Amino acid sequence: MSGRTERPLRAVLISDSPPQRHRLQNLLEQDGIEVVLSQPPEVQVLGLLEQGDIADLLLLDLDEHALDDDFLAELFERSPLPILVNDRATQGNGDTLSRWSEKLLAKIHGMAAPSVEGEPRAGAEPSAEAERPVPEPGELEGGAPAEPIGGLALDLDLDEEIAAGLALEQGAASRVWVLGASLGGPQAVKRFLAALPPDLPIGFVLAQHIGAAFLPVLAQILSKEAHYRVLPPEADRLLKHGEVVLAPVEHSLRLHPSGRIDFGPAPTEGFYRPSVDEVMIEVARCYGEHCGAIVFSGLGNDGAKGCRVIAAAGGVVWAQVATSCVNSSMPDAARGTGVVRFSADPEGLAANLVAYLEVRS
Repeated sequence: MSGRTERPLRAVLISDSPPQRHRLQNLLEQDGIEVVLSQPPEVQVLGLLEQGDIADLLLLDLDEHALDDDFLAELFERSPLPILVNDRATQGNGDTLSRWSEKLLAKIHGMAAPSVEGEPRAGAEPSAEAERPVPEPGELEGGAPAEPIGGLALDLDLDEEIAAGLALEQGAASRVWVLGASLGGPQAVKRFLAALPPDLPIGFVLAQHIGAAFLPVLAQILSKEAHYRVLPPEADRLLKHGEVVLAPVEHSLRLHPSGRIDFGPAPTEGFYRPSVDEVMIEVARCYGEHCGAIVFSGLGNDGAKGCRVIAAAGGVVWAQVATSCVNSSMPDAARGTGVVRFSADPEGLAANLVAYLEVRS
């Protein structure tokens, strides 16, 4: 560590409410975070963000009832900084406000660590040494053959009729993978989808931690450079090859044996929405060995339980390599389950998926 000087985290704050900007700036500065820019959501802020290494992260706080979709799409497209979206509705007051403040600050520190001069910030482009060769399908990381998963201990019992009742409608996806993501997820998933060729025999469900009001913007951003249609959640939609359907935030995802999507009650467990675990478990229940999962950048361990269920059902689990993540907690937690067969950056994951599907075509 000699010759390197610790410096405070630097944040850009964008909020459409002057009192809220003042409140958030005070909260950040009291925690030792330097607010280098505090602005309303105006187009000129986009140019400021592109002026070199000005900050470590961007905190976005907007009223979901007055969202400017064009500004948000441009922000996610052009911002070189990892973006944390603040859910203003959860702030409350008293004890609730205190818990919200603690969680927000924990997320911020998790996004930007390490913040030391001379060390790369999480989310920086991986070095060549981080690249991994594409393993043969069915191998675990490091080239070891995959062990049978049937005896894996789970926190829940899988339905014995898993995938047995599947009676897909014509045009429904025969293979479905879950993409689980949180902080840094939109950037990573966008890179992954942009690297995939068209016409792969696979459909995706994306469980991205985000506010419900941001789902249409997320779909627009991810669709821009991808060969895949990225669609907001919609009940009775048929899940097809060549599509990415976003998991609902205010409801739980349900899948019919026909391949159609339905909504259930709001998830009851976990802090984050949508629950990556619950989406993975539902896809595993329906598709069995014809499912899979990739865990991308994110804070926390949501998805770890679901990865074990996917593997127990006969599916495949991969994860984004830590050096390419804004925050690697989620993929690291997935790797900690022992069921992850392959890790790479988003482009490497895409290349491996193409090879995997070619073997099974």
